Amino acid sequence: MTDRIIYESGEGEYEEKRSKFLAKTYHVTSEEEAIAIVESVKKQYYDARHTCYAYIIGSDRGTVRAADDGEPQGTAGRPILQELESLGLYNCLLTVTRYFGGTLLGTGGLVRAYTQAAKDALAASEILDITVGIPLRIVYPYTLAGKVEYALRNSLGNVEHQEYGQDVTVDVLIPESGLSALKKELSELSNGSLPVEEGEPVLYAVTKDKKIIKNY
Repeated sequence: MTDRIIYESGEGEYEEKRSKFLAKTYHVTSEEEAIAIVESVKKQYYDARHTCYAYIIGSDRGTVRAADDGEPQGTAGRPILQELESLGLYNCLLTVTRYFGGTLLGTGGLVRAYTQAAKDALAASEILDITVGIPLRIVYPYTLAGKVEYALRNSLGNVEHQEYGQDVTVDVLIPESGLSALKKELSELSNGSLPVEEGEPVLYAVTKDKKIIKNY
């Protein structure tokens, strides 16, 4: 499964038998940050009966927690966590605050409600795929500009910087999976004459407006 992160938070609201479920997603990088946000949400909705949540910290999923906050065990935190896990998310927090509507929903109803509220918040979030990328610096003559740029587009390369001097110098992030094919193509079109500097692998993502996010 592809690793993913939340780039822009999203909110969701679900109502069942006059109980309201208010959900929101967050990008977090530590358990301390997640807990602080949960406490802030509880203060914001001080008159609500429950604020349930789940979070996953670390690309290795080393810190995982789900909390029912007084709801029957397994009816709130676990369903929220399952939604995060189903999307391959990490460094994420999802809270769902419930305003009780006066009618008991039963365990099945609670699971459905917390699940749907979590789904709605995630659907409203901007979620990015994380890719292992290799930074490259390529120097090429203007006579090869069209062919090199075509090769970079085919390899799904993301250009970070381009400089025009005696030759063209481009800094680009290439998905690790496409590196071998790109280097072969560059070598073939230049008879092995193009200088290519290869950097250390990085984790990166590309936003919907084409912004490159590294080590997020």
